[in-house]
Amino acid sequence: MESSRLIQVLRQFSSESLKRFDQFVRSPYFNTRGDLIQFLELLLPYLHHGKSLPDKLAIHERMYPNKAYRDERLRQLMTLLFSLMQQFMIQETPESEIELTAKLIHRYRQMQLPKHVASLERKIEKTIHKEGLSTNPKYLANLASDRY
Repeated sequence: MESSRLIQVLRQFSSESLKRFDQFVRSPYFNTRGDLIQFLELLLPYLHHGKSLPDKLAIHERMYPNKAYRDERLRQLMTLLFSLMQQFMIQETPESEIELTAKLIHRYRQMQLPKHVASLERKIEKTIHKEGLSTNPKYLANLASDRY
């Protein structure tokens, strides 16, 4: 397990990031699986203190007492937790006000709310001029494109 992509990345998290990741995994908005919470609970003490993880058999026994060992159970948990970890990392990556506003513009366009779109486009233009950012037409078109 130590060589898994999941553990390699989690080992790079600070204690504070591990705490926030724990909160993220416990959030029913992002995760509805209790077994992932339990799996992370099992891993966290080792990650916080830099200790080696128990082997897969020991982890399986704690996750699934009285059940025969099946490696695919742990692999599925690791895959699902890895996916949640990537979502967490995306959420933790700061975005500029302009990028967030551009995402809202895209959503309002999908909802066919032109007044909302126009309002946010004016907001972006003000921010761009206020911060002295590029007013290149390609840059502005890219911000409001369907890439979001």
